[in-house]
Amino acid sequence: LLNRDFGFEDLGYVVVTEYLDANTGEDLSAKIQTIIDRNPQRVIYFPDGEYVIGSPIYTPGNALLSVALKLSDGAVIKASDDWKRSDEAMIRMGGVHPDGNTTIVGSNYYIEGGTIDGNGIADGISIDGGRETGVKNLSVINTEIGVHIKNGVNSGSADARIENVTVVGNMSPSSRGILVTALDNKIWNVRISNVQVGVELQQGGTFLRDVHVTYTGDESFAASHSTSYGFYDLYDRNWYDSCSSTDFAVAYNITNSRTIMTSCVARWTDSQSDCEKQIAISTTRALPGIIRSLAAYYTAPKDRCEYIVTTQGGGGVIQDPIFDTKAVNSSLYKKYLVGKAHWFE
Repeated sequence: LLNRDFGFEDLGYVVVTEYLDANTGEDLSAKIQTIIDRNPQRVIYFPDGEYVIGSPIYTPGNALLSVALKLSDGAVIKASDDWKRSDEAMIRMGGVHPDGNTTIVGSNYYIEGGTIDGNGIADGISIDGGRETGVKNLSVINTEIGVHIKNGVNSGSADARIENVTVVGNMSPSSRGILVTALDNKIWNVRISNVQVGVELQQGGTFLRDVHVTYTGDESFAASHSTSYGFYDLYDRNWYDSCSSTDFAVAYNITNSRTIMTSCVARWTDSQSDCEKQIAISTTRALPGIIRSLAAYYTAPKDRCEYIVTTQGGGGVIQDPIFDTKAVNSSLYKKYLVGKAHWFE
């Protein structure tokens, strides 16, 4: 049967296998790019199969040229063994035809479904321009950087939406699950593993909800554990709701002010009981922001565990924390405590 016999054309989809063959192992990047360039404001659909690319695929940022990329559950876009541009992502959303217009219908575009496989070499997906770009319901695996929110319109405001995404990194010491260098984004219901840093925020205005990051990997990866971070926040005005960090040395690094965390978790398992440190909250300056009901569960000896490491002072607040006060090395948290520390045996 041809793809059109399944009704894809009735949905307005452009089906790539009408123009190329999957599962050949050949570099399909040029053919896929041609399909995108010739079908503005359409959904480009990838049926089950493996699509190897040797260089990045670009989608337009211009509202009148933008497309959506939709992959079936069994579709995989994979970087070739001789990936040509390892410093760029495989899929560059808004990477060509930039446009700052936020009022034209068609500005929104997305990638959805399937798997993006970096083959241990390439970055996965980057958002290079446009607005309200969606990355949803897919997996990004074997990447140095899973998703990079790089840029947008309105003076660097990307307004990107990362939803229902799983990221599995390549276990490199410089690997990141999600890297954010643009303003004003939403990251919801995301699972990240096999990375040195789960989420790195270099800009503000990002709302994170139900983001779970886990430190996993082989023995060589474990050698860099002491410099691992679940969430590495370098800017102000970011919000965390019901997020969790498992087995990273530092669960939450918060650098600037106006950060708000609510009902988050810092957890270490028995596999990390011998690690050098287990720190729930760390900052290089006086505690910024408001930390509400952050629960911490330790497995290392007391002299390696801290609820907070910070320069004393500042106007930050730790409200109703949940942890065993006998399991940590210092009582510095008391300087910021509102309410009392809770622990449930």
